[in-house]
Amino acid sequence: YFGPYEFLSETVLASLVPMCELQPDLCGGLVALFHSFISHGETRLLERVWQGGFVPWLCKRLADKSKIQLAMMEQGNAADTTPPASKDVPHHVAKGWDRHADMVCMQAMVVRLVTEL
Repeated sequence: YFGPYEFLSETVLASLVPMCELQPDLCGGLVALFHSFISHGETRLLERVWQGGFVPWLCKRLADKSKIQLAMMEQGNAADTTPPASKDVPHHVAKGWDRHADMVCMQAMVVRLVTEL
């Protein structure tokens, strides 16, 4: 039997984050993969997520914004004269999620994952 525990080694999981980091939909896919470990009772894989140091990455997903939110923030900043700190904003956050509902669903999975870990 060759299952997900054998396939998703520490090395594979560690390489997934940098590959997915710059695209919100790929971040969502990786969060969904991690979340599926709960649904399928893969406690050893959840331990691997915990021990692999993915919790800070998961928590950063809670700061993601949709394009709607970014547009609203830009309108609010139009009256503000302080220069934007775009160099401090990660690329995937500046890009924004296409659909707000998808982002909220991903963030809900993150909250469940963090509480399970």
